[in-house]
Amino acid sequence: MSLMITLCGAQFPVKTFGYDEGVSEFVFVYGTLKPGLHNYYVAQKAGLLSYTEGYIEGFDLYDLQPENYPAIKPGRGQVQGGVMRFENIAAALELLDELEEAEAEPPMYTRRLVDVEPLGLKAWVYVYNLSVKRLGASLQPSGLWLPLTGLEPDTKRF
Repeated sequence: MSLMITLCGAQFPVKTFGYDEGVSEFVFVYGTLKPGLHNYYVAQKAGLLSYTEGYIEGFDLYDLQPENYPAIKPGRGQVQGGVMRFENIAAALELLDELEEAEAEPPMYTRRLVDVEPLGLKAWVYVYNLSVKRLGASLQPSGLWLPLTGLEPDTKRF
């Protein structure tokens, strides 16, 4: 199913991978990119201007261990996080795509547009592309992810 937007009564397809100028200048984050967590410095390096808390619906949140980072998959839950705005969204998405291995084969995460509440805006979000039906993946019904204390997530260094 492709994502469609309506403009002046006509529907147009929207790419869910890559950047279409004018589609969204925001990224919704729910894990290690949030302020105070392990990869927040990557967001700062990407030109972070602001962070505002919000949530998305229609996704289930998982804790992945031993990696100590989260994943979301389409589902019925609500995921707590926040929206980041960047100086240059295209450059930020390029760096974030690398962090999230969005261009790997197969991609670990795929970037999609979502509605963020209560902010009423569209933002990019990284959706886990691999299976969560494995040892060490646990559903987080609260929709809020917190890293295990004392363990750094197993992610790239930038």
